[in-house]
This record gives sequence, structure tokens and C-alpha cells, in this order.
Amino acid sequence: MHYLVRTALAVAGAGLLVGSRFQALSDGVEVVILNGPDAGTYKSVSAETICAHFKVQKFSTATWSDTDIKDPKKMSAAGIKVDNPELAGPKKGDVEISFGKRARAYVASQEPVTMTAKGKGAVFVFEGTIKGTKMKVTGTCKVVEEL
Repeated sequence: MHYLVRTALAVAGAGLLVGSRFQALSDGVEVVILNGPDAGTYKSVSAETICAHFKVQKFSTATWSDTDIKDPKKMSAAGIKVDNPELAGPKKGDVEISFGKRARAYVASQEPVTMTAKGKGAVFVFEGTIKGTKMKVTGTCKVVEEL
């Protein structure tokens, strides 16, 4: 009887460990809008998120889009770009979020952003206000492709 309990606990624990590891390693762009008509939390589809470092162009990005989304209440594109990620010091970059067919609903250029390296990956963050709307945009990449 104790063997079955220990085995069940071990299997359940391993499942939780694998599940939490998978979540921690998922690529994605998460947008949290705190006020206004689009208030809410939106997440990209992990498999469709692009994470890349364009060395010659001097920027890194986490971006996602789904051109098939027509519902104006659903996020159809989101991206965060960090300029000159190799340089030390504070970073600037661009943010763009769209809903349904409303292209470029929220756009900000040359705003303060952060980029934290995580092994071969990175986490990109923008916290600020665009068009009077407070938001946080987080791009998570388990691997940033070098292009």
C-alpha cells in the first residue's frame, strides 16, 4: 500500500515538474492592458512567436501575429523590439499591438525597455503608457535565433 502511495506521489510530482518546466520555457508575448476599452490580458500562441536577434540591423525582437483573427476584441499582433541590445546601459525600443483588423492599435517608438538574457533566450519588457493606456508587454524567448 505504501509503495502505491509513494509511486503516485512521485508520478504526480514529476508531472508537476514537467508541466512547470514547459510553462517556464514557452515562447510568447503577453500584453496586460490596465485601462481603456482593450483592458485585459492577452497572450500569443507560443509556437507562432518569433524570437530573433538581427546582428547587422542591431536589434532583437519577440513578435507574433495571426492575420486570420477578425474579432476586434482579440489580439491579432504583438511585438517588442530592443535596439542595440549589445550595448551596455539602458535600452530603448519599439512596441506594437493590434486587435482584430485594427492594425497598429497601440504603437510606441524609442521607449525605455529592458532585455534580460536567460541562457540562449531572453525576456523583453515594456511598462508604460501608449495613447493614454497603461500597459505591460513581456516577450519571453527560450531561444533567440541569431540572424
